[in-house]
Amino acid sequence: MKNKIVLNIILVYFIVVSIVLVMQLYSGTKSSETPVAETVRLADKLNSSVVIYKDSPVMLINKRQTIIGGKNLNVVPVKFNGCYYAPLSFFETAYGAAVEDDFDKKQATLRMNNTAVVFTTAQAQVISSSEESIINLANPVIYRNTYAYIPLNAFCDIFAKEAFEYNDSMLIISPAEENVVFDPSAEAELLADIEQQVNNLPLVLSENNLKTLIGARAGIFGTGSDTGAMQVSAAKSEKMVIANSQSEKLAVLGDTVYAVCAGRLVAGNSMDAALQPSELPEGFTPDNINVYNNRLYITGTGENAKMPVIEQTFSSEPDSSDTQRQANITVPGKKFFLLCCDIDENMQPVVKRWFYCDGEAVDKQLFENSLCIAVKKSAVEPTGDGEYTTPSYCDLNRSTAAKLDEIKYMPQMLDKNYTAIYRFDLADTGKKVDADFFLGVGEDFVLTQNSVIFAAQGSLPSENGTTTNKLTNLYKLNLINGAYYHEYIDGTLTSLNRLNEYGGYAALAEKNGKSLLYTLNADLKTDSKLSLSAAALAGAVYSGGSIYLTDASKNQLIIASLSQVYEEDETDEEPRTVIQAQEKATMALDGVEYIKPFESALIGLGKNKASNNAEISMWSIKESAVKTAGDIIGDSGTSITPVETKNIAEGEMLFDLSLFVAEENISTEKYNGIYIYNISENSTPVFKGRITHNPDGSTGITITDAAYLNGKYFALSNNIFTVNADNADMTELNRYTA
Repeated sequence: MKNKIVLNIILVYFIVVSIVLVMQLYSGTKSSETPVAETVRLADKLNSSVVIYKDSPVMLINKRQTIIGGKNLNVVPVKFNGCYYAPLSFFETAYGAAVEDDFDKKQATLRMNNTAVVFTTAQAQVISSSEESIINLANPVIYRNTYAYIPLNAFCDIFAKEAFEYNDSMLIISPAEENVVFDPSAEAELLADIEQQVNNLPLVLSENNLKTLIGARAGIFGTGSDTGAMQVSAAKSEKMVIANSQSEKLAVLGDTVYAVCAGRLVAGNSMDAALQPSELPEGFTPDNINVYNNRLYITGTGENAKMPVIEQTFSSEPDSSDTQRQANITVPGKKFFLLCCDIDENMQPVVKRWFYCDGEAVDKQLFENSLCIAVKKSAVEPTGDGEYTTPSYCDLNRSTAAKLDEIKYMPQMLDKNYTAIYRFDLADTGKKVDADFFLGVGEDFVLTQNSVIFAAQGSLPSENGTTTNKLTNLYKLNLINGAYYHEYIDGTLTSLNRLNEYGGYAALAEKNGKSLLYTLNADLKTDSKLSLSAAALAGAVYSGGSIYLTDASKNQLIIASLSQVYEEDETDEEPRTVIQAQEKATMALDGVEYIKPFESALIGLGKNKASNNAEISMWSIKESAVKTAGDIIGDSGTSITPVETKNIAEGEMLFDLSLFVAEENISTEKYNGIYIYNISENSTPVFKGRITHNPDGSTGITITDAAYLNGKYFALSNNIFTVNADNADMTELNRYTA
């Protein structure tokens, strides 16, 4: 009996042990197939991890973005001979370590978790409370740019960390006991999202970051460190290339020309030459106008402006209907406004929608189906308390205030201003505006179709570790879907131009006295790099498939042609289209200060160096730049400034028209006005007539804008708007004086 009991006990024990072994075996098999133990949820995998990306100053600490070196963006992890390295500031920021760096002695000390590690070039001395040891480093410490770079494999061995590498560029460092394992094939989306956050992605703002970035003082915030001014927007240089320089003081809609004149909107009917001021909301002052889909978009400022709204009264009576009536509300304070207007039969704008925000408009671009406006607002209100407020705006009669976590910044943005970029969908005027907010953008940004590109100076460590290579970082952020692109180019950026028909960009940079022309695709990747024959070029303008570049002294013009070519690569499934640049011609300007491309020729304005007379000239650029014609406008006392003409449609007239302002100071006559020339590719510019806003030969008023419509010229100066006939005398038909 006892033997049976013992046998049954042994049998039960064997069965239990077998079940446990099977479960352990199953568990072990499951663990090898599952990237993470079931106790570690996917969302928790980074709770105790640090993520870095080579050459990026951004890292993740416990899923939160931060900067490795604070305001110093040159402090980045590097990868050398297959090993990742990080500067000492990384350990201080990521793990709270105490660090000391003696660059002269080539010695670096790191203290954390009751352990001190003294790194020399090839060894690490590890000192803890219980023992001391010397470790020979498989990868030596690197010393460059006054920083010691520590091999991260040695750090992980000493402090019990595990490292996971992704895409040969990203490293995830986790405590060994956390058992955090990644499977690239199963978790591609998660890893790609992590990579996006550390590969120079714009960070989300917080109160502490705001104080750090704009510089905290007692009671009030100050400015951050200087980043150096760079000229990024196309053709900002004064007196350079005049293509695309038309202002937005005039707009043509149907048979009417609208003009912003001395803070009023004036309508000019081209059929009967009538001019009349237009009615706008009280307290609103227009500044610029655009036309899209038979609507006027008017921007300006308003101070306690009275804006139209629809008031609706709801009736409680069963047989009574609700009523609506037009009303006005007062928007307190001074704001930036955008008005969307229809036009009635009397040429008067009727406000259908209005938008306002705090701040000052600094850029505005009208694209195929959208209008983007960049507005700058101080992060610190001018009060005694020095409080900061986030940007606010009102659209479709709904007020919105941005939250700090809606504001993004790049580490290089060290300005005390917010830049808010508002995007209006012109195809759907009932859609609420899209808004993006950035801190410290400064002047170095360009609005493109549904995107914004930032530029910032930086540097990369040189190979010998003693100097840095100057570069310009370019960052592109899609305002619609948040897609992000990054590229850097050698040297200091001079100008950046959109290449609309190519879907890319042209960037001019200066490095070591040489001028470089880059072509970039829509994803901001470099297609080509061209070293130009002329140095110290001041800027570039794109027009008609060519880039025109001038030096600061205006002695010569470089013409580079652009083309799309197919380029095959072993890694590409099919040939890709790239934008190629090729230097085409060099032109001695001979006193020309303004250039306007015209088909396969150039129109030049300036002083003829031989005669010192003011001159309009033509230059052929079919094979090389050769002066083909010229016409004297005035003597040595004449100053010339170009004015572009709106509404010159192709095929509308036998010759294209260009209007130019000239200030003459001739012994026999003084004149200030528009000179009108008929221009064709194969003939001398033919003088046709001139228009002035100065009575009795005075010269104090300068015409700045012009338009041509139905055989009439519309000319605008600061407070005068005129309509003139297209005849030999340019007869003035009507005048509006503010």
